[in-house]
Amino acid sequence: MLFFWGSAFGGMDTLRWFLGHTDISHLYHYITESIPGDVLRSVKANFAGHILKQQPEKAHELAAIIQHHFGTDNFSVLDSDELDEYVEELMIEGRVEIEPEFLETVEGNSYRILIKVTPL
Repeated sequence: MLFFWGSAFGGMDTLRWFLGHTDISHLYHYITESIPGDVLRSVKANFAGHILKQQPEKAHELAAIIQHHFGTDNFSVLDSDELDEYVEELMIEGRVEIEPEFLETVEGNSYRILIKVTPL
C-alpha cells in the first residue's frame, strides 16, 4: 500500500532502505513478486477509488465508466467498498490497468501511478 501512496506523499526512502532496494523500479518488482495478485489488485483498486473521490480529474476515463455504472458523478457519496469492488471487476475484465510509470529525473528515479482504461 505504501508504494501506491508513496508516489503522492513521498515516503518511499524508508521503505527502500528497509527492504534494501535503492532503485524504485526494483522495489516494485520485489513487491509484485512477493504479494499475491488478489491482494495487489485490491490495493490498486483502493488507490483508484480514493483518487476518484478526491481528484476525479486525474482519472477522467475511469470516472466516466464509474459515473455510467453508478449513475452519479459525485463519487464521494459512493460506498468505498462497493466502488473498490467494481474497480477490481474492471481490472479482472482487462478494462482497467493500474501500474506505476518509472521516471528518471535530475533528482533521481521517481514514479507516478497511471490508471489506464481500455475502451470497449
